[in-house]
Amino acid sequence: MSAAIEVRDVYRRFGGRTGLFTPDRVVRAVDGVSFSLNSGGVLGIVGESGCGKSTLGRMILGLLPVTQGTILVDGQDLGAMDRRARARLIQPIFQDPFSSLNPRQRIRDIVGLPLVAQGKRDRDAVMEMLARVGLPAAMADRFPAQLSGGQRQRVAIARALVLRPRIVVCDEPTSALDVSVQAQILNLLADLRRDLGLTYVFISHNLAVVEHVATEVAVMYLGRFVEHAPAADLFRDPRHPYTRALLASVLTPEPGLPIPDVGLGDSYPDPSNVPAGCRFHPRCPAVMARCRVETPVAVERDGRRTECLLEA
Repeated sequence: MSAAIEVRDVYRRFGGRTGLFTPDRVVRAVDGVSFSLNSGGVLGIVGESGCGKSTLGRMILGLLPVTQGTILVDGQDLGAMDRRARARLIQPIFQDPFSSLNPRQRIRDIVGLPLVAQGKRDRDAVMEMLARVGLPAAMADRFPAQLSGGQRQRVAIARALVLRPRIVVCDEPTSALDVSVQAQILNLLADLRRDLGLTYVFISHNLAVVEHVATEVAVMYLGRFVEHAPAADLFRDPRHPYTRALLASVLTPEPGLPIPDVGLGDSYPDPSNVPAGCRFHPRCPAVMARCRVETPVAVERDGRRTECLLEA
């Protein structure tokens, strides 16, 4: 099966002087990420806030330039494409459906805007896509404020798909929705992936959602993928200590159980001051002396990739 998207050793750095007498601080938001995702697959990217997953998503969309590295879709370099060509291949679904929709435009105009940007006007395509996402034709003349949260997210999905892209970057597409509506949207995304042959890059904090939708999962920490594996394997047998901590942090519905203590301490990683050696060692419950000085090399075994000295 051919790769729909390839990310090759991609970096994104932000820099700037914080004061007149202070040195420049370089934030290594994405620090050498590589992956290849086959057509029809779903890559779930998980990690705590600030790990770089949304920055990576924005680079894939072309909303942020790549500091270093290459992103390919169907073997074509995205960096060499103009905005129209890139939009035909990749589209986003954002976290908040209300703020991502123009409140002064009718639904039909919002969904049709990508077509207009390509120099086309196709009302039939707009109405067909609204029907595909489960919205009746009467919704086309309404404004976003007249819709529920779930309906607005369906509009955002229709807008993303009206150009029939190859890749869809979903950045927390259900986190702003009620739990019952989340399930409906996730099932809709699964049906659309099957029917339209889509490939998803799915960014989320919610591990239960990722387990439900992803075919493979990448765990991101301080700008790097520290573990990347098929979804079923990762949730059954996590190998990196950070992955184990993330899975242990999931709250259960049992009211008598305490809030889990995952053993990561109270410190928070700083992407402008990445520690020497293994970047996870200041918080790792399984830290060894060598972790403080030796940078782990990714180990590939059984179709999985892990950056941890315990796996070496």
